[in-house]
Amino acid sequence: MSKIKAIKPKKAIKKPARKKSTILESPDFQSLFESVPDLYLILLPDKNFTITAVSDVYAATTLTKRDEIVGKGLFEVFPDNPNDLDADGVSNLRASLNRVIKLKKADAMAPQKYDIRKPESEGGGWEARYWDPLNSPLLDKNGNVKYIIHRVKDITEMIRLAERESEQLKYTKALEASERENIQKLKLSEERFRHLTQSIKDYAIFMIDVNGIIISWNKGAERIKGYQANEIIGKPTSIFYLEKDRNEGKPKEHLELALKNGRHEVEGWRMRKDRSIFWADVVYTSIYDDAGNHTGFSEITRDLTFQKRAEEEIMRSNDFLNSVLENIPNMVFVKDAKYLRFVRFNKAGEQLIGTSRKHLIGKNDYDFFPKEQADHFTAKDRLVLEMGSLVDIPEELIDTQNGQRWLHTRKIPINDANGTPLYLLGVSEDITERRIVDEQIRQLNRELSQSIMQHELANKELESFSYSVSHDLRAPLRAIRGYTKILMEDYAASLEADAQNMMNAVTENAERMSQLIDDLLAFSRMGKKEMNICDVNMKIIAHEAVNGIKAANGNSIKAKITIHELLPTKADSSLMGNVFTNLISNAIKYSSKSSAPEVEVNSFHKDGENIYYVKDNGVGFDMKYYDKLYGVFQRLHSNAEFEGTGVGLALVKRIITRHGGRVWAEAEPDKGATFYIALHTSNNNS
Repeated sequence: MSKIKAIKPKKAIKKPARKKSTILESPDFQSLFESVPDLYLILLPDKNFTITAVSDVYAATTLTKRDEIVGKGLFEVFPDNPNDLDADGVSNLRASLNRVIKLKKADAMAPQKYDIRKPESEGGGWEARYWDPLNSPLLDKNGNVKYIIHRVKDITEMIRLAERESEQLKYTKALEASERENIQKLKLSEERFRHLTQSIKDYAIFMIDVNGIIISWNKGAERIKGYQANEIIGKPTSIFYLEKDRNEGKPKEHLELALKNGRHEVEGWRMRKDRSIFWADVVYTSIYDDAGNHTGFSEITRDLTFQKRAEEEIMRSNDFLNSVLENIPNMVFVKDAKYLRFVRFNKAGEQLIGTSRKHLIGKNDYDFFPKEQADHFTAKDRLVLEMGSLVDIPEELIDTQNGQRWLHTRKIPINDANGTPLYLLGVSEDITERRIVDEQIRQLNRELSQSIMQHELANKELESFSYSVSHDLRAPLRAIRGYTKILMEDYAASLEADAQNMMNAVTENAERMSQLIDDLLAFSRMGKKEMNICDVNMKIIAHEAVNGIKAANGNSIKAKITIHELLPTKADSSLMGNVFTNLISNAIKYSSKSSAPEVEVNSFHKDGENIYYVKDNGVGFDMKYYDKLYGVFQRLHSNAEFEGTGVGLALVKRIITRHGGRVWAEAEPDKGATFYIALHTSNNNS
């Protein structure tokens, strides 16, 4: 092994006498870093982990030169020993560095065997070395990893000394019988080992006698376990165990296993002096003298609490993700990127496919689906892996144990740190029922379109009928009215009383026929009239309707009409006037035979609707005939009782329906009636 040359201290530079106005120069941080007495590398977080800086001690210890390694990839400079088939230094170090980049936290590695190349000037070849590495991130102001600080301790000597420990003890008797010079050398070697173990702070290293009593103590043990040497020497090792482990006899069991096998390594919770616990990696080694007699044990303990907590957090996260995965109502599956075999499958996927996951894991689509479907699925998978991005498949048909189902599937690759696809993740939603509903909706739309066409045809026929009514019926009606008028004016004196009554009946029925034609035309035009929606003051509309009714009746209306404050709304004001005119005139008409007729107009708000009503104290009607109330030409009273054509309420219903509202009525015979109209308040926000 090449000896490490001591680094000569740099000569101090004599500074000139300081003046008050002198500005201190900034430290040369590059030189400071290179001169630190520890082994450091500064790496870039790129694909090759490029070396950007190296301390003098690191270069000297690794038998390299700064100008030959800076700017090169870490593993180009420090590859694995090709002669060591079990070498894993590169893979372990790369994994640790990737964890630092991913987690943005320091990563302490277990001691590593990582051989280094010797320069050709020293014979070339490889030299076995052992290291204790720690990799830490240096973050920029945005929290991204800017550099990785790779710090190592060369523990080769400690490991070799530990490995040779038993052999050295075996030769103790022989060395004692040797010359004083050899005895002195042995003492110096033992002293060196003692100083080495005492100086190590990252490991608790101490000796135990055959009865499990502690007989030595180093600084690392003091730091990790919290006891000073004078507090712990002479105490049993069971003092570090938890009460449960002591009751189960673990301390004795571990020493017995070390005695039986020569060495025993175990991990578990241990207790410090302050009663706090830590996760320890403990190695017990049996020690023998030259005669082969068992003299005790060595114990090396390392504090792995940070790693243990990290592992537990990862396990908790995995358990949480597994729980989420299992409870997602859609099928979730994961395939390996190389062979597209299933490696994960959730409960919803099992239920959808109708196959247990134990029969799915390790197999691909060709093991379960027809070749045509398997070809389709595989092609999509390869496209996802090639594109490296999400692929959305809105519809695809799949054969399952429960029959054919339609799926909406999204697939995305899962890559490693270098962007190489490792897995393919898929999420599939069963849209079979939705597809059936969509088809039903399409069928309903087709039927609706057909109905609309029929409705349009009926409207055209109604327009034709209205045209016929307005032109073809009015002409003979005018003739009947004209000739009847002539007869009554020119021949009334020569007509008998019965004849005059009949002529009067003809005139009245002609007038009624004319009114029916006018009402029918108004009803027909109502369906085609374009609405002008605006803010409407319903109280003003109601008053205008009452004034119009009074004017048409020569201001001889007997009923008392009360119009309360009415809620405003958005509607067609002229159509609303028509509504109030019909409802109020009906109320006046059907309450006219009361001794004190009254009509009330009011409103209220309920369940998102403005509801208006017109109430009277007239003859009312029997609710069993309610279904005839809003039909064209449908009347609940004879014309002899109350004049009318039976179109008014039909007109009201059509107007309110066009506004998206509804109409209804409540009544009792001889107790009056109340007619309601309801308009959605959402119209007021449109």
